[in-house]
Amino acid sequence: MWVLFEKDGIMKLNTVVREMFYRYIPFRKDVRGRLENMPAFSEIAGKFKNIHTRDVTAYQRRFKKYTDETGSLPEAIQRFMDFLEM
Repeated sequence: MWVLFEKDGIMKLNTVVREMFYRYIPFRKDVRGRLENMPAFSEIAGKFKNIHTRDVTAYQRRFKKYTDETGSLPEAIQRFMDFLEM
């Protein structure tokens, strides 16, 4: 029930729990984009974007050595990177 309310912007959780859920169990990208304009989610969304961007960049640097001459990654790593971009 709380997911349905929170994704629609109806506050049912306290701030600490909302921040934990937003960081570790994030909504889809389109829902996050809609929620980040709301005051209750704007700070959490900014933190999430910064941490997520930092993590994705770190993985890109780490996996750079696995690229082949055409610039593509192995299939399993590419699926993981696609998952991170969601």
